[in-house]
Amino acid sequence: MTPHKSISAASIVIRRPTVAPREGLRRLIENCGSSKHDCAIVFITAAIESGVNTGPAIIALGGELGLNRKHVAIILHGEAGENAELHRWRRGNDGTYALWS
Repeated sequence: MTPHKSISAASIVIRRPTVAPREGLRRLIENCGSSKHDCAIVFITAAIESGVNTGPAIIALGGELGLNRKHVAIILHGEAGENAELHRWRRGNDGTYALWS
């Protein structure tokens, strides 16, 4: 039996996404339809999935991409909770948001 070679962390290749996450989120907002409420929910869900998972970062990025910051904040806080059947995401003790599903 041949022993395995040691692998150095320097040899690990991290692939970059083909579309920058911010550009992907911008496209998502542009194509989500006319409902500002639905656009905010879709944006927040995608932001959390892409690793933008703190309240201030989600709200700021939403504003940068053309959403109303106050509206994003209202949806973010209103849809967060401890019951997976009633809420879309939860807020951890460290302040980060995670999706229930």
